[in-house]
Amino acid sequence: MGTMVIFVMGLKMALKSLRDISKSDLTITDKVRFMDKVSVPFKKNECWEWNAFKNKKGYGQIMYRDLGNVAAHRFSYLLFVGDFEQKKIICRKCDNPSCVNPNHLFVGTHGDNMRDKIKKGRAKNPPLNLGVKHHLSKVNPDIGKEIRNLFLQGASQTYLATKFSLHISSMHNICRNKTWKNVK
Repeated sequence: MGTMVIFVMGLKMALKSLRDISKSDLTITDKVRFMDKVSVPFKKNECWEWNAFKNKKGYGQIMYRDLGNVAAHRFSYLLFVGDFEQKKIICRKCDNPSCVNPNHLFVGTHGDNMRDKIKKGRAKNPPLNLGVKHHLSKVNPDIGKEIRNLFLQGASQTYLATKFSLHISSMHNICRNKTWKNVK
């Protein structure tokens, strides 16, 4: 029975997060304890390497009071920068999973993080091929030009969708310059 209570308590601790605390809750002791686990280089703009526990992907983890393990970079942002909306994520400019330098951290959405990842070439899957390179493409620049000309001459989108075997929403996007923008 004692094991069951410990398991349940452990489960409850795992469900908590940093959203239960704010920067004002942190103490000097918390900061000293955090900094004991960090290698700070002489140059201000270099990565601060997390030297304590890291998960399989290399992200630092710190035990904080009764919250259990919390992400070290999120804790660093809270400690040095301040409170942030907990639905947001803390992204890194440096792309180093074990970096906790607050100058390298910024608040963003999952989408922001994915765009940053693609921009820096770290995405495993390349962006989808667009236009004629897409494997399902039924339109090429000549067809796009013809569709636009017929539309400007008064042909309805429904007629054009039937004529070119396209979905009405695809036809709308071509006619309204939402797709095939480069075709004049």
